[in-house]
Formats: sequence, structure tokens, C-alpha cells
Amino acid sequence: MANLWTKIKTFATSRDMLMFIVFVLFSTMLWFSRYRDGQRQHTINLDINYVGLTPEIRTTDSLPHTLKITYTDENHSLFYTKPDVKTIFVDLTQQLENKSHTINLTSGTIQKLVKDELPPSVTILRIEPSSIQTDFEILCKKTVAVTFNGSVKPATQYQLVDDIVLNPTHITIYGECNEIKRIKTVNTISKEIGNVAESYSENIALAPIDGI
Repeated sequence: MANLWTKIKTFATSRDMLMFIVFVLFSTMLWFSRYRDGQRQHTINLDINYVGLTPEIRTTDSLPHTLKITYTDENHSLFYTKPDVKTIFVDLTQQLENKSHTINLTSGTIQKLVKDELPPSVTILRIEPSSIQTDFEILCKKTVAVTFNGSVKPATQYQLVDDIVLNPTHITIYGECNEIKRIKTVNTISKEIGNVAESYSENIALAPIDGI
């Protein structure tokens, strides 16, 4: 018994014991700091992916593309990181079928969508924007040809040996029914291409049309 007590006293005063105490203190302080972090507010931005929103749907107001979430997290893990969530999917299919032509996502709906994507330990304090409302209209669509608005001039002693080719040759346009009836073709922006001495290609923007 005396021999065991001697070994205990020797270990208690040894370098190993000192290192053990330092390790315990350090671990306790680290855990406590993480515990306090769990009580603090954090923020995360989520991208919004609207499901069912097709090109022929035009909203009166621009829909937000991100949500800012303010929250606390009761997860006190020593290696805690923010939730690995980047995108939230918002299905507008039913909203777009209502006869009032109104999109109305209440604060409760958005809160549930966000909560379902976050860990159970998260308590949401605030979501910005808290709700989303806008009117919309359903546009008519029409497929029309694309026309190059410009010219191509070969370099000295060169000549064009084939027609100018556009890709795509046709595009789909969207707008109010009365507006798109009058449109037969869509032009590119004005473009003068000169001194061409070999096969050539370039991306050229389409000329904008009001309301289309």
C-alpha cells in the first residue's frame, strides 16, 4: 500500500501529470469558447432557386435571389462549422396556377423552407426578406428568325466564298400578345466586320426590343 501511495505521489508531481492538467484546462477552455459561440448570432446567405418559373412568366417586381439568415446554433462541437447549405429551392408551381396571378410566400412558408434545410440545433432569429409578394403575367411566345444587321468585308485580294451563317437561325421571344404579333424577325446589334482574311466567327448580341 505504501508503495502504491509513493507511485501516486511521484506521478502527481511528475511532468506527465503537469502536461495532463494543462491538456484538461486547454480542452475545457476550448469547449467553453465553443459553447459561448453557440449562444452568439451567426449569419448565412442562401441562394434561391425558383422552381416552375418559366420565361413566359413576367413578375411585376423582381424576385429576390438570396435570403439572409440570422440564427444561433446549440451545436457545441469543438470543430463546429456553419451549416453546409448553399441553395434553397422554392417551388412556385401552385402559386403560378392561381387565377389572381399573384405570388405570395408568407413568412411562415419561408421559415419552414429554411428550417427544413438547416440542422435541428439551429434556432432562426431573422430571415431577410421575411416574405415575398409580387404580381405576375403570362406572356405570349413566338419563334422568329434572326437577321444579321451589318456587313463583312474581306481583306485586300480576298473574297467571301460562302454565305454568312447565323447560329441559332431562330429564337423564341416572349411578350404581350399584341406586341409580338408585329415582330417578324430579330436583328443583331449593328456590326461592321472588316479586313477578314480567314474563316471567322464572333458572338454578337441581339438588339433589344422594348417589352420583349
